Amino acid sequence: MPYSVDFITFKVVDKKMAKRTAIQEQVLQPLRAYHQVMQVRGMGSEHAVFALEQFSLAEDKQLEVTLYERNGGRTLTFHVTAEDLQLAKKIDNLKLKW
Repeated sequence: MPYSVDFITFKVVDKKMAKRTAIQEQVLQPLRAYHQVMQVRGMGSEHAVFALEQFSLAEDKQLEVTLYERNGGRTLTFHVTAEDLQLAKKIDNLKLKW
């Protein structure tokens, strides 16, 4: 079943939420997007690149990426830790047309 992407959000959130504590979130706006995906075929995969303003992740924080479905109820969320970001590959040769 295809997944039509409505929009994507990026937030820095706490890794663990204790009961009765205030939730602190920092919403990040993408500066640029390359090959922004609008639909993913069923059992398929897609790649997209989003440039965010430079930020740091403390040990107790993680980047939360959420994809919202257009005209539907499905929401996909995944978390990226500081360790994941350290394993990321550097993009030197991304050719963009302006």
